[in-house]
Amino acid sequence: MDADLIDPTRDRVWAVDVTVQYTTYVIAETAEEAEDIAEDATDEDRKEDTFDEYLAREMTEPDLLYGDSIPWGHSLWDGQQVTVNEAVDLLAPHRPVRDTLTLPLPLIDTPPAEGPEMADVG
Repeated sequence: MDADLIDPTRDRVWAVDVTVQYTTYVIAETAEEAEDIAEDATDEDRKEDTFDEYLAREMTEPDLLYGDSIPWGHSLWDGQQVTVNEAVDLLAPHRPVRDTLTLPLPLIDTPPAEGPEMADVG
């Protein structure tokens, strides 16, 4: 598989906020990979003169200002380079479903208390 080919089952579109007052776009599997790709794509001169920090956030909506730009990282689909917004649309149906409604159960160190109906058994 080509290193630049988008894998819709694994890749996500990430907006990477960079402390040097710009945002670069990366398509990658994880936020960490997106941050690494963004860091590798910086200009060598600027890299030596500044301390850059990279914070990736997953994009689920098109970018109205810069959505027509070509992202760094995996950006090929069907033999063509896709834009940021095209990648968001392409990957949207493949996003994993996350359950945000179910509350996690607390850990219990003791067995549940017996109710009145349980006390008569025995």
